[in-house]
Amino acid sequence: AFLPCTVLWWFAARQGPFWKSPALWRYGLIGGVTANLIPSSILLFAIPSIGSGLAGLMFALSPVVTATLSLALRVRPPNAPLLVAVAVGFIGAVIVVAGRSSLSLPEAPQWLLLALLVPCSLAIGNVYRTAKWPDGATPLQVAVVVNLSVVPIFVALAIWHGGSFWPVLDHLGLTLAQWLAALLNVGLFFRLQKISGPTYLSQIGYVAAAISLAIGALYF
Repeated sequence: AFLPCTVLWWFAARQGPFWKSPALWRYGLIGGVTANLIPSSILLFAIPSIGSGLAGLMFALSPVVTATLSLALRVRPPNAPLLVAVAVGFIGAVIVVAGRSSLSLPEAPQWLLLALLVPCSLAIGNVYRTAKWPDGATPLQVAVVVNLSVVPIFVALAIWHGGSFWPVLDHLGLTLAQWLAALLNVGLFFRLQKISGPTYLSQIGYVAAAISLAIGALYF
């Protein structure tokens, strides 16, 4: 997200000097940790033990947990049609994932318990970003700070694990396509958050799961 957000920084700066607000960066750090850092880090270690099927279900659980948390905290709680949509989407995700993958429990159940933190973290992030949206901040400005605030942590973790950034140059076309997709996603994601609230936004997980399965079926 670093390169797309550096591009978006220029557009966000035209909407005001957002980088001067410590409160906005604090909001961005909390939002980035809950939405990006924790889920990505957990799945990086857990997928080899729980498999892709259960990992996919962790994202499918996110709308369910988000709706529950939103209702409990009364943060733009979902109405009845939206709750039905969440339920139908979850059932559909379970059917699709179960049809494509094995959902047997892992031999080490502690990994499954750890993976269950993924939908919880995503739900907390969804509700937090709505409840604590900074006054006067635009969706584009929020998008930039939420994503850039955790970049140093991701870089530090990658270096700590001996990762290298040079291999991306061997697949430059794919990398550029991913950056372009991230550029469009980052800008629109937080606009949707601002307009629709946490539960509606969380259903993007169903769409992402369906697209991922389609890509996997076509290319793998």
